[in-house]
Amino acid sequence: MRAERKVLLGDGLGAVPLLLLGASLYGPGIALQHVLGGLSTAVGMGGLLYLSDRGVFAGTVSRTVALVALALLPLAFAGALALTRPALGPSLSLPVAGMGVGVLCNRLVYGFVLPVPEYRLDDGRERAV
Repeated sequence: MRAERKVLLGDGLGAVPLLLLGASLYGPGIALQHVLGGLSTAVGMGGLLYLSDRGVFAGTVSRTVALVALALLPLAFAGALALTRPALGPSLSLPVAGMGVGVLCNRLVYGFVLPVPEYRLDDGRERAV
């Protein structure tokens, strides 16, 4: 499989659980601050991926640590809050979904519109899938 396809599939499949979790938490009571939280999370996640695609974090943290910090910890936090306090579900839905939107938008721009950065392609060549 080509490196570009590996990168697109990996990031796309990583964003789907975020979107699904955000959709499952959605409910009545969405306010402007929730929308702003979702937008800022999407922009922040897209910015982190932009920097990561260019090797800014290389040598400071391993890929595994970055993956845990950027994906698993927020998911675990959001899931725990939603289970323990169902009233917080709507307020978490848009920020969690915003993480998935940030990943997808970054990969849409740097994968379909513009080429995937070479640093990220090198990483994609090293992985099996």
